Amino acid sequence: MYLLNNKSAAIITNGGVEHAAVLMATLFDSSQENILMFSRGLNPELTDKEIYYAAFENYIKRGGKLSLLVETTNHKNSRMFSFLREQLKKNNDNIVIREIKEDDKKQLFENLKSDHCNFSVFDSLMVRFEYDPKEYKAFGSFNYEEMATHLSKEFNHAFNNAIPFSERKNKDDE
Repeated sequence: MYLLNNKSAAIITNGGVEHAAVLMATLFDSSQENILMFSRGLNPELTDKEIYYAAFENYIKRGGKLSLLVETTNHKNSRMFSFLREQLKKNNDNIVIREIKEDDKKQLFENLKSDHCNFSVFDSLMVRFEYDPKEYKAFGSFNYEEMATHLSKEFNHAFNNAIPFSERKNKDDE
């Protein structure tokens, strides 16, 4: 909490699903404006952790804005996706979900010098970059504006080209 309270630019290393849940929950709780999130597909192994889910749900319910870019909707029936679909049905305009196109995903990974990654940017300042999704190995910071700007630029390029979730959802329900 010291790093958060002092808006430290220190890098926090993080590994394992339990530590990922705690750091993400802290970032959700600390975010006031918007979150950009790139995820393989909101893996329930992480997103169903109570600390993670409760902080995420609280962020959305207090009016937080979320732009979510996923690689797959394989977990569309998970607790988190179900919550997000419910919010979209209630016309929550603060949530936009899209599925990345394959070419943009390859370009994103190339630009980020990663074989595969997940990342989130919170309030254009805080970040968590997961460079080894299988082991949830990541680094994060409560004040890393340069990385937040870089990740936001990469995110926005892919997000603007992505398939809206509402269109993808209809395909999945056929």
